Amino acid sequence: MASVKLSRRYAKSLLELAVETDNLDAVHADMLLIKSTTSASKELQTLLKSPVVKADKKINILVEIFGQDICELSSKFLALMTNKGREADLLVIAESFEDLYREKQNIKKAIVTTAEELNDSQRAAINSKLEQVYTGMSIEMEEKLDPEMIGGITLRVDDRQYNGSLAAKLDRLRREFKDNQYTPEF
Repeated sequence: MASVKLSRRYAKSLLELAVETDNLDAVHADMLLIKSTTSASKELQTLLKSPVVKADKKINILVEIFGQDICELSSKFLALMTNKGREADLLVIAESFEDLYREKQNIKKAIVTTAEELNDSQRAAINSKLEQVYTGMSIEMEEKLDPEMIGGITLRVDDRQYNGSLAAKLDRLRREFKDNQYTPEF
């Protein structure tokens, strides 16, 4: 928990510095790259957590991995985090930065889970409904497939969730029948 709070503080500081230096979009792209690279590589995560590997060696490895792909501000930030011993938290910092970026840009992230891939009209209908609920905000939809869902949709925005899956409807129906106190009198 403390690591998440601390990571959010680092992300907030980076966001404020990126806004001041007019590098917000570049730093956002860099944090997305760092997040995807770090989460995809268990070896990199292990290296960053290793107390055996010295900070300067870790910085050289990070420069080798990201090198010219990230802006100067992001590169200096990676070096600073490594020198402070916070390199193991880079993934959480990048995730926190992405959340703060969305907040600053008035973007809501919606995670849509379905049994089958959505077509364009379904995607547009969900998007327009979300834009009605979250007026004045942009919607970023992430689609996930869950074949075990049978049918329907689950939608998650922030900490709100709508469960319109067929499994949830069958479960509600099962509970209603179970709680039914009706006894026929023949």
